[in-house]
Amino acid sequence: MNPETCSVPKEILLNNLEELVSHESPDMRILWANRMACERGGLAIDEIIGRYCYSVWAGRTTPCPGCPVLSAMKTGNPHCREVTDKKGNAWLIHGYPVRNENGQITGGMEIALDITDLKRAERRLKKYRDQLEEMVESRTLALSETNARLRKEMAERVHAEKVLKQRERELKEKSDYLEETNIALRVLLEQREKDKCELEENVLNNVQKALFPYVEKVRNARSAADRDIYLDILESSIKSIVSPFYRNMTLTHFNLTPREIEIASLVKEGKSTKEIAQLLALSPRTIDLHRLNIREKLGLKSKKTNLRSVLLSHS
Repeated sequence: MNPETCSVPKEILLNNLEELVSHESPDMRILWANRMACERGGLAIDEIIGRYCYSVWAGRTTPCPGCPVLSAMKTGNPHCREVTDKKGNAWLIHGYPVRNENGQITGGMEIALDITDLKRAERRLKKYRDQLEEMVESRTLALSETNARLRKEMAERVHAEKVLKQRERELKEKSDYLEETNIALRVLLEQREKDKCELEENVLNNVQKALFPYVEKVRNARSAADRDIYLDILESSIKSIVSPFYRNMTLTHFNLTPREIEIASLVKEGKSTKEIAQLLALSPRTIDLHRLNIREKLGLKSKKTNLRSVLLSHS
């Protein structure tokens, strides 16, 4: 098939492309251009051929920096680059080397596609994506804050429930303790009232049986000797009646001084006069005087009565 008969349909095909297609010489002169390339340059086909491509499409006097067609002719490999013209339109330019039958590079092929709408769509898409990410981030932050607040409220509620249960247990224990204490107090009061009645009855019986008869005998005594005998009996009976109360009295009831109480406590522990004097940094004579005062206040007239035994009975 004759190549000349095949050139017409190829040209028609290239002229129907949306891409700008041009064949350029090694010095960047336009050898051929399709319809879209001529329209971009604002020139007819016969006006554009032979002119520098960078002059027609970029308005430059020197090749464009990073020209993919020049790079393709120099390296023998295709090159691609995005550029923006003076009007703000974006182009995707591919440069391909053109070889002869011997494989030598005789020029370059430039194919440029207007990607302005695509870039605008990408920018709008990026804007929407950024807005969406911002919304998602804001929503995520709000949800995180809400989640943290809910966790805090739940923790506070759990703590409050624990505190409430603990207080309920404490109140229950206190209530039970008070109930037991009240029962014990009622029992003690009843027992005390019972003991009081028994004590009053015993004292009355003892007075009637042990005292009153001898009071009458004292009145009717014939001699002083008989009266003294009856008085001794009365004294003995009175001591017998009051002895339970006497044993329950503490040392404070005998008007002991603080020092005497201190010495009395040491005597109860079995300390000797010498040991007490050493402990209190006093002389043995001073300790003996205090012991004598204690005996007098306790009513111990007989020297045979053991002071320690009497003190122990008042513990």
